[in-house]
Amino acid sequence: MRMVKFFYSLMVVMILASSSWSMAYGSQEPPSHNTKLQEPPVPTIEEPPVPTTELQEPAVPTTESPPPQEPRWCTANLGASSVALEDAVDYVCGKMGMDCSPINPGGACYFPPILNYHASFVMNRYYQSRGGNLWNCDFNGIGSITITDPSYGSCTYDHI
Repeated sequence: MRMVKFFYSLMVVMILASSSWSMAYGSQEPPSHNTKLQEPPVPTIEEPPVPTTELQEPAVPTTESPPPQEPRWCTANLGASSVALEDAVDYVCGKMGMDCSPINPGGACYFPPILNYHASFVMNRYYQSRGGNLWNCDFNGIGSITITDPSYGSCTYDHI
């Protein structure tokens, strides 16, 4: 029984080898021991076609440049906690060292002495000084961007 399995396996291998040979070399017979192996044909590379027309100038864009972006300001949310507002003021005026004199007594933005107004002023100053990037108005979730100028009286909010 083992001998039958061996011959069966041998026949399968020979058939597979024969079909592999014909797939690789077509209908050519495998070389005998006395003949040289043939090199597989080398594919030819075609030259790219030569353009028959002259190159043209690129078209001039017909679209107008986008309109300038309207001014934006960063303000503190009305529902922000006093602790969060104080943290924003401390960050901008203390850690970042920005000029916060307009919200100090005698400054143009001191009156009314409301923490939300003071925080909005300094948050906007920071936002504008950093290029008006959205992430520079987050302040741990208490900042919002507005297109309405929050300036009042002699208190003028910066904008780019």
